[in-house]
Amino acid sequence: MPVPTPVRGRWRGAPPWPPTTPLRLSPPPFGRPTAPYRHYADRDALVFAVAARGYREPAEYPGAAHPSPTTSDELAAVAVAYVRFALERPALLRVMFAEPCDPTSGERVAATGAIPEYVRGVVRGAFPGADADALSVTVWVLVHGLAFLHLDGKLDTSTPEVVAGQVRSAVRALFTAPAATPTTAAAARPE
Repeated sequence: MPVPTPVRGRWRGAPPWPPTTPLRLSPPPFGRPTAPYRHYADRDALVFAVAARGYREPAEYPGAAHPSPTTSDELAAVAVAYVRFALERPALLRVMFAEPCDPTSGERVAATGAIPEYVRGVVRGAFPGADADALSVTVWVLVHGLAFLHLDGKLDTSTPEVVAGQVRSAVRALFTAPAATPTTAAAARPE
């Protein structure tokens, strides 16, 4: 076997694809890295199949954490489960969100709608008087952002307990922060 040597910015003998392509997501059956392409029309079809599966999996993690959260603590447990999914399946999560959703593909739209619909249902149950659409986007943005901040090493991932604590604190802060009134907002502004 040849010894890897540097060649134009990468190592000779290193795989020619980046670490989150469909080829890197599936183990090469029988040593053939192109085998997954035999089952799909093109790269986009393969990426879609992987992403569609991925969109169903995050709903399984939070559902296991708490099937019907109704409090901010239960919602925090669901958020911890989503971040745990991201840390356990980083390549899958990146494929899910790396490609734009084709609005003409009913199957792709249905698959990508699984997470927002799940979050919307959680928000309706936990905060019945709130604007479910706006609050569900807020919750998803917060939790998804936390997931990527942990994945990208911007937040401490030294132990699962540290991660869970950070996520719980962020979710609780969102739902327990006092609303600003015009007088408190004006008093907080520097003159």
